[in-house]
Amino acid sequence: MHECQEEPCNSTANTEDAQPASQTQNIKTPKQFSCTTCNYKTKHDGHFKRHNASYKHEKKVQKEDLAKRLKTELELKEDIKKINEDLSTIKEQLKNLTITTHN
Repeated sequence: MHECQEEPCNSTANTEDAQPASQTQNIKTPKQFSCTTCNYKTKHDGHFKRHNASYKHEKKVQKEDLAKRLKTELELKEDIKKINEDLSTIKEQLKNLTITTHN
């Protein structure tokens, strides 16, 4: 039985690609795949792809999208309400202005 350490090792010692243990290799920092929606992190691309295809992930993404749309709708309604209030104020000021100019 062999043990893998930080550096990748070759399980078949009799192949041409096998490198001697004394030879140093450049150790790359592994990529970190993360899903901000689910707070899921992994170093393996395959695991991340499987996570993205999962039912649980899809439901969370749908909920997040719905929440964003509802928030946007509420913000738009508030903006419309403020615009209508501003419009009423402007109409009132215009009305007062026309009254004072005619007197």
